[in-house]
Amino acid sequence: MSTSQQVSSPYAGELSPETVLVQAPQCIVRRQETQDLFYNVHTDEMHLVPKAGTYIYALCDGVTTIAQIEDAFCRVIQEDRSTVKGRLFQFLEQMVARGLLIAECPSAATERLTMQTKAE
Repeated sequence: MSTSQQVSSPYAGELSPETVLVQAPQCIVRRQETQDLFYNVHTDEMHLVPKAGTYIYALCDGVTTIAQIEDAFCRVIQEDRSTVKGRLFQFLEQMVARGLLIAECPSAATERLTMQTKAE
């Protein structure tokens, strides 16, 4: 993906275990038999994502931290955190770089949730 096509995230920091991820509204997911198709309407790019990646994507709800996602994924695949951590962070960084996920620092996520609660 060229630099001009990348969608910037409102959180410019590096991903950390405390980072909260939100599914980008411009991302459309189409479920398929073996892999799922992720389409970014802003960049007009399509990406094939394995089912494990779609599971991880579903956990990116704007509340759950990367550490919590890592714990949940390790339980499902029955692997150690040390085995999963590097690959998980690489996958999430790619999803953010492609504009399919939006990274928020924990304080921004808390502020967003507080505003949503007040609006309800």
